[in-house]
This record gives sequence, C-alpha cells and structure tokens, in this order.
Amino acid sequence: MSVGVNVSAVVKPDMLKEIPEGLQPLFKAKTWLATLDLNPKTTLAIMAEFATEEQAEDGLKAAQEGVQMLRGLIGNALTFVEKKVKREPGKPPQGIQEFPEAVGFVLAAAGLKQLDGILGKLPIEVKGNTVRTSLDLDGIIPGGGLALSAAVVTVTTGVSVANADRRPLTPGDYDWTQRERNLSQIARAIEKYHKDKGHYPPPAILDKDGKPLLSWRVAILPYMENVYIEGPFDGGKPINGPAELYSMFKLNEPWDSPHNKKLIDKLPSVYRAAWSVIPYPQSSIGKTTTLAVVGKGAIFDPTKKTVGDGDVRDSLKETLLLLSTEDPTQAVYWTKPADIALTAEGKLPADFDLGKRFAVVYADASAHTLVNGLPEKVFMGILTRAGKEKLDQKQIRPEPIKGQNDFPKEDPELAPPPPAIKE
Repeated sequence: MSVGVNVSAVVKPDMLKEIPEGLQPLFKAKTWLATLDLNPKTTLAIMAEFATEEQAEDGLKAAQEGVQMLRGLIGNALTFVEKKVKREPGKPPQGIQEFPEAVGFVLAAAGLKQLDGILGKLPIEVKGNTVRTSLDLDGIIPGGGLALSAAVVTVTTGVSVANADRRPLTPGDYDWTQRERNLSQIARAIEKYHKDKGHYPPPAILDKDGKPLLSWRVAILPYMENVYIEGPFDGGKPINGPAELYSMFKLNEPWDSPHNKKLIDKLPSVYRAAWSVIPYPQSSIGKTTTLAVVGKGAIFDPTKKTVGDGDVRDSLKETLLLLSTEDPTQAVYWTKPADIALTAEGKLPADFDLGKRFAVVYADASAHTLVNGLPEKVFMGILTRAGKEKLDQKQIRPEPIKGQNDFPKEDPELAPPPPAIKE
C-alpha cells in the first residue's frame, strides 16, 4: 500500500515562509511517498524525491533536524508526563477515580521513551536525488500501542508545556527555553550534592593515583530528579532514572573502559544539546555541550581538593557554575572528564568564542542566555568565586526573551527561574 503527495501542489511559496528555516528544504521535494509492505515483514518506508542531488543533500539535513526537533518535543512532553505520575511527598495516594488517568500517564511515559528511542536510531539516507528512511514495525509491535499513544501525548502535552498562549513551539523557542530549564535542573542537582557532601563536585571522579576517570556529570546522577535516560531503542529493559544509571558505572574505571563505554549513549535528558547545535547523526549520540569551566579560582578548581559555599566569596547569583555553548566543536562525551580548561596563565582556550551566544547557570541555579556573549573581562568576573568584581546585572543576567514564560501555570517547577531582583 502506497500513498504519494505532490509537494509543489500542496505547499505554496507563501506557506513555505511559515515553516522553520531548517525544515524548509524538505518541502522543496517534488514528491513524498509512504509505502507499507506487509510481506515478509511489516515495513514502513518513506521517501522524498527531489529535482537534484544537491537538493536531496539539503533535504537529508532537514530530515535529520526535524527528527531532533521532534525528540525535543518528546523530551518536553515526557518531563510533563513524568511529573504528573510522580506523587508529591506528604500527598495522600490517589483515589480509585484517578486510577485510569494515572495508568494513562504511565503508559504515555513508557510510549514516549520508546518513541524517542526509535527516533534515536532511525536510519535516514540519501541515494541520488531521493531521501529515504524505513522502519521495521514488527520489531516494535510489542510496544507499538505505546508508541502510538505517545504520539498523541506528545502533541497534546507538548503544546501544553510549550505555550500558555497556544502559540506553536518553534525551533528557536526549544533552543532557548529547554536549554535554560536543563541548566537550572542540573544546578539543583549540584546543590543537593553539595548539601550531602559538603562541597561542590570536583571536575572529575579520580582514581587512587589522582587520574581523572569520569566526569562530574556522572557524579551528580544520584541527585537528579524528573530526568529520563535517552539511548537507542534495543528492546531491552529501560533504565529507571539517573540513580539506576549511576549504579551501572564502574567508578574505578575510566569513562572509555569496555564496561563504561557501553553507557555513553545512555544520555540523561538534561545533558542533551539543542537539536540545532548537535544534529541527528549517530556520531553525536552521547555528546553534550553542557560544560564546566575548570581552572584556578573557579568553582570547578582542580588546584583544591574541594570547593564549598564557604569558598565562594562573591554573590552566588554572580558566580558561574556551568555553561552551554552553541559551538558543536566544543561538544564532549558526557561521561568523559572533559570541559573548558583554563590555560596555565588563567586564560580561556583560544577556540572558545565569547562573542557568540551561549547560556549560563549561576551558583544560585538561575539560568540566562547571553545573546551577544560577554566581554572577556566580564566573563572572567563571573568565573572567579572570590574576585569581588563589580558586574553589570543587566549584562550578566539579561531579561528573558519573548516566549520564555510559555509554561503551564499549574506546574511551577517546569517554569524558568523567577527574574533576578533588581538592585
């Protein structure tokens, strides 16, 4: 059974302007064709035919970015669904009348994870002037119903999470809002680590000889909440959150040991980079652009055994904790003890561009996107924990951009941190 669409007859030039720029090449195809083959296996094949091979190459990139955008929507929806499932401490158990809804959310969460896993390994290729992908439906039938329910939940809860004013979520919105929420969520996990251990996590988990083995990103896993674990769908048992993932690591082995290497693609959702930063290709799975700046005088200070709040003499809201860059060349495997390291002279590496947009989260867990970057002097001012620099609040803590407050009012934990108090 096949269904074809004459794209040029359906998508007019004025309609093309309303489509996100990164996806527009897909809509310049001559035809789209979907084929369902029931023999010998149930296979769904989707093809887009273009006029030229060059257009097909652009179409391939657009398809990959579209998949990542959809995975971003799934991530938003899953956060929303899992929060609905989780019962707040001290709250009485749900009554029988609420049981069907609770079951629905549990099934939706499972379906969302499965759908995201399927998308994570979906093969997309270009041959000549045709972009194609195929999906073996027999391989996912045991959970096929869940995946279908997930698609519905993604549309409904994704819209709810994304916008209170019913404005559709766009790629730009996802880049800004999801990244800042992720950074704040990571910072809250670090706060819990500090409360438990009495200090911030060191830059790396070390062996007995002081050799770095695993990243701080692994060390804080037990303190994360409302985070799901990404990874290719292989039909195996899903990982039940960050704490279980942490227990799977061998902490006395390096990140790329035969055992720990198997966990690289089990990426906690908060470490996922924006889809426009790290595109779809399999080579990027397990990579993140959430980085610490490691150097003397910073919170992540390799010259000190531990750094605690008592060592932070500057205001917490002016002291850098982490950043998220939009430079894909800075991406690292999330388990690897690799970040942005200051030089011996205390300077930033030459390949880190402060003039481009990046996001930061301060030690008070407030996250901000710096649209135009920061001057080096100002950046070094927020990096030091005891420099007593005088900093312009409007420069280091800019107001949220339009669209950042589009979150459901009934879920305050899903909303971005409140704006800074003006001094």
